[in-house]
Amino acid sequence: MTLKRAANLVLAMAMLLCAWFLLSGTSPRALWFNLSGSTAAREAALDDRYGLQVHYEKGTPALPALWQLPPVSGTAVPADAKCVAAFMPRIQAELEKYRPAALKAHFRNLYLFKALTLFDVDYGATVQGRDILMTLDCRAGYTGREVAKTLHHELSSLLLEESSFPSVAWKATNMAGFRYLENDQAVLAAISEPHNMRGEASLYRQGFLAAYGKTTLENDINLYAEVAMVEPDRLAELAEQYPRIAAKFRLLAGYYQAFVSRNYLQLVSLKDRQEASASE
Repeated sequence: MTLKRAANLVLAMAMLLCAWFLLSGTSPRALWFNLSGSTAAREAALDDRYGLQVHYEKGTPALPALWQLPPVSGTAVPADAKCVAAFMPRIQAELEKYRPAALKAHFRNLYLFKALTLFDVDYGATVQGRDILMTLDCRAGYTGREVAKTLHHELSSLLLEESSFPSVAWKATNMAGFRYLENDQAVLAAISEPHNMRGEASLYRQGFLAAYGKTTLENDINLYAEVAMVEPDRLAELAEQYPRIAAKFRLLAGYYQAFVSRNYLQLVSLKDRQEASASE
């Protein structure tokens, strides 16, 4: 290869990169960090793109001061660095499903722990303000899908705004006379019982993906969000069989269009597909 040809090739590659930056909104700094692949690099890329800070070196001291006192009596164990490194690519990929502006406005910090206990109950994750606190434990058999669903589950809480989410319409899809428990003790009991997170036909007919969804309006929405963002085909299939699930799916899809990335079209396409099926 001649020197002139090599120079032209480098120039062409530079022009392609510049065009990509302009079209994707990604900065050269973020691209460099993504290519490097290290945990620190991925953290920096998330900060660059979303203004998101990732923390995993601290345990209990990372919890809000009031959470460390009774009756919450919160404790946390720092996440293992190797475990964080194993799941950071999946976390980064899942966040790509959202518009950067939406995450910048609603999501500030992601705290990762090996274990998190509140009210003497082991928590998989929770939210505080604009922060998400979640556990990662590679020795407990965590999978990328489970981590992704937990992330979307909690992120939906950050995206909920009582002034704009159609909560009245959502409640109207439930069976006549149904009332969410909205009781702290009931929620804690639901968290401590793994079977409450499993679905079955009797629950689907009522419009719930799991018994956990019957505890509070927010928990109900959380379950729909995690399935919609990680297992959209499963939610579409359930919507075809169960009218109440279909109604909630349409409400969630409509609300999430303001937050979902243009590159992640499953929610919109599935919504259209379901409406098309309903009209046949």
